[in-house]
Amino acid sequence: MGFWVFMLASSLATPAVMIGFGIWLQKHPPEKINMVYGYRTKMSMKNMQTWKTAHLYFGKQWKRVGWCIVPATLGVMAGLYGQGENAVGIGGAVLISAQMAALLLPIWMTERELRRKFDADGNPVERKPDEY
Repeated sequence: MGFWVFMLASSLATPAVMIGFGIWLQKHPPEKINMVYGYRTKMSMKNMQTWKTAHLYFGKQWKRVGWCIVPATLGVMAGLYGQGENAVGIGGAVLISAQMAALLLPIWMTERELRRKFDADGNPVERKPDEY
């Protein structure tokens, strides 16, 4: 039972970090473009408008994906309750690996959103009202 509790806590750490940092990035995005902290990609660092847009969108998506991972994690771990340490360890490792893949999904989503809203130089793309 102790190992199962450890694996439950370990597997809930990823969505907790995603939710926590997602909220943080939405409420406290870095004020200046920098190479140390924040959502740093070539597109997000074009100018302050792309920088702010990227942080707000990425924070929102990271939080959303984190919350989607929580019930899946609880379901998988509930299915492993009472199993042997080998089953719990392997199941937990597979679960955490899947979470790592989901952790990257908001990067793709954010880059897609930046390319939808800005051209390659970081200038806002003008859209007709029916294109939104």
